[in-house]
This record gives sequence, C-alpha cells and structure tokens, in this order.
Amino acid sequence: MQVGHRIEWAFSLSREPGVAYVFGVTPSGVLQERKGGDPAWNPAWNAVFLRGPDRWTVECEIPLQSFGVNTDRPIPPFRFNLALISGRTVPRRWTWSVTYDSPDNPDRFGDMTFETVPSEQGNTHDE
Repeated sequence: MQVGHRIEWAFSLSREPGVAYVFGVTPSGVLQERKGGDPAWNPAWNAVFLRGPDRWTVECEIPLQSFGVNTDRPIPPFRFNLALISGRTVPRRWTWSVTYDSPDNPDRFGDMTFETVPSEQGNTHDE
C-alpha cells in the first residue's frame, strides 16, 4: 500500500494468523488492496468519496466474494478491523481494534456477523 493518508478495512475468515484481505482508499480516491504478498490479487470493489476543506467521507462497496465468502449460504462470522493511517514521515495508525503493531493479525481484529434471510423467503422489506 502506498504511503500517505488513507483508510483501511481488513477482513479475515479466521482468527489464526494468515492472510488478511486489506482494502484502502486515499483522500484523492486512489483505491488500494492487498492479500498478503499476492500482487496478482485484484478484486472488484468500488468507493465513492467526498473531500471537503477539513474532512473526507468514504463509502465503499466490497463484495464478500472478494475474500472468499460464498453468499449463497449463510454468511459466516469473520474478523474485521478499520484503521486510519496518517501520512507522516513515520506513519501513525489509529484502529477500531487495537493491534499492538500487528495490523494484519486477525486475532487482534473484532468479530463481524451478519444475519441473513434464506433466498427462498425473498425480500421482506418494503422498498
């Protein structure tokens, strides 16, 4: 990932040390992703951002299939973390779940779970 200000989302399907899937976006809208040391990994995902004089806002769409989740079945719980990285000479990292200098260690992430409705029941929400 490039040096500079950015927001990163990290996902893992396990608590075990291994490969974390990391997505990042900079204030100028540059999308970045990494899966361990695999330079060929290039998932399809989108981000929309708004940059103001004193803030920036990001909304992302990251398909769960990007990191191996089969959405035809109930979605398993997985590990998640969110970080803001400063663009200083020595970068600073603020995280939702403290990682103690191991930002890619899923054991230090929080748990994320989804409640899913089986597809045969259809959409029960009025839209």
